Amino acid sequence: MKKKNVKYGAISLALTAFVIIAVLLLNLVVTMLSDRFVLRYDMTSDKLYELSNATTELLAGLNSDIRIHVLMSETDVENYTMMSQIKEVLSRYTSASGGKVAVDFVDVYKNTSYISKYSSGDTTPAEGDLV
Repeated sequence: MKKKNVKYGAISLALTAFVIIAVLLLNLVVTMLSDRFVLRYDMTSDKLYELSNATTELLAGLNSDIRIHVLMSETDVENYTMMSQIKEVLSRYTSASGGKVAVDFVDVYKNTSYISKYSSGDTTPAEGDLV
């Protein structure tokens, strides 16, 4: 009787370990795919986040890398509704381009010299601008 309990316990333990490993591997695969492909669905009534076919084709056909600088910290972007919408669209640009479009968030208050790089004449970028 004791041998049977040990046998069933070992099978139960092995099966539990297998399920945990399978779930972790599935999570890893889904995470990798979501970085490469747009796995989100735009459920807004006006399709605010959906990219047009022309935009998707343009992004997929990029020959060189593009870097977009958002002059706002990522935390601040998430706190403003409009900026979080822009962040979502930029995220979709990155996915649709296969990683050729990169987005950086720059806190202009912590990195004050950054704005001077893009100032020219009477034009000076401000917080919230995209460069």
